[in-house]
Amino acid sequence: GGGSGNAASGGYATVGGGWDNIASGLYATVGGGAGNAASDRYATVGGGDNNTASDSYATVSGGYLNIASGPRATVGGGAGNAASSLYATVGGGEGNTASGDAATVGGGYGNEIATTASYASIPGGLQASASHYGQMAYASGEFATPGDAQTSLYVLRNTTNDTTQTELFLDGRGERITLPSGSTMVFDILIVARSSGQASAGYRITGVIENYNGTTSFIGTPTDNTLGEDRSAWSVSVEANDTYDALRILVTGENGFNIRWVAMVRTAEVSW
Repeated sequence: GGGSGNAASGGYATVGGGWDNIASGLYATVGGGAGNAASDRYATVGGGDNNTASDSYATVSGGYLNIASGPRATVGGGAGNAASSLYATVGGGEGNTASGDAATVGGGYGNEIATTASYASIPGGLQASASHYGQMAYASGEFATPGDAQTSLYVLRNTTNDTTQTELFLDGRGERITLPSGSTMVFDILIVARSSGQASAGYRITGVIENYNGTTSFIGTPTDNTLGEDRSAWSVSVEANDTYDALRILVTGENGFNIRWVAMVRTAEVSW
């Protein structure tokens, strides 16, 4: 549309103006700004400076040095942000990364979501880190590295239809809450259960777990409270599992009852 040094080299590509912008993908668009690149099909950079949308349907609205390198990934703006996986999103802020599928960082500074953390979220804040499936993490700073002084929220689930002790998982199938070496976590767990026959129960478990040089164990004994239950045969427990370096939530149902179990785990986490 105008400007200088621009190139629309992909089929049906568009550069609206600005300087040194490149739209090299099929149907790619750069609205304006300087040094921006939309290099895959339907990729879009709205404007700003030195932004890159490098996968199909990826979008960078504006800002500076932002990268949307995953399919359908989005960076709204800010500076030095990266959304590098499928449907990943960074709303703004600076130095934030969303590397898990469908992961979201709302904004803030220096927050990071790992490739292992699909569907994880960080609303904002400063130097939080999410590494688990569906984890929501928040921090207001770090001691030395992102995530070493934060709080998190996790949701786990599974179903039972007999008296076999069953583990709850973050994805309902196999993803656990794990602890890296040199970390301690205080946990507050709420567990709710409901059967197809309309029986219900609720429980609360609190405690402390640590990973010391690769060995995971409880500090003290977790407290287990039954908040209310229609069926006394149902039960819950927690385990510090050294094989997986994980906090495991275990539930036991009853023969003849199809039961859905959901746990919310709230944590305070510190590493050294």
